[in-house]
Amino acid sequence: MVNPYEEEVVVVVVVVVVVVVVVVVVVVVVVVVVVVVVVVVVVVVVLVLLLVVVVVVVVVVVVVVVVVVVVVVVVVVVVAAAVAGVFVL
Repeated sequence: MVNPYEEEVVVVVVVVVVVVVVVVVVVVVVVVVVVVVVVVVVVVVVLVLLLVVVVVVVVVVVVVVVVVVVVVVVVVVVVAAAVAGVFVL
């Protein structure tokens, strides 16, 4: 004869094992999801910072080019005026 208490113990052990496995799987899934979210957030922040750096560099280059062009135009106008003044005199 099978002892009925042995069957209950087996059922309890199986239930406990299943619950432990489910809890472990849920914890692993939550950890993986958190890690993925953190990685995605870090990547997005890095990309935004890179975009800001690129925009700043482009603005600085444009400002430098505009300043150089203005200086060259002023120098050309001053030199042309000086040359014209010499010829007029």
